[in-house]
Amino acid sequence: ELYRHENDSISFIQAKLNVKDSKAVLTFDDGNDNEYKRHRQQIEYTDFPDGEFTLWIENGVLLLPSEH
Repeated sequence: ELYRHENDSISFIQAKLNVKDSKAVLTFDDGNDNEYKRHRQQIEYTDFPDGEFTLWIENGVLLLPSEH
């Protein structure tokens, strides 16, 4: 769960999943590549194909960039 201070107003978060050799790193940022609250998750195993995958969270709704 992302840290959220009671005064924070989060309307947009970009989630990036970088996969290589069945391992992944999931990061969250503000859409301008400024990592949000230093949130980064190492994933030791995934069956996602290699590559970078981007999702957007806007006002609590998960979107593909093509859906915006």
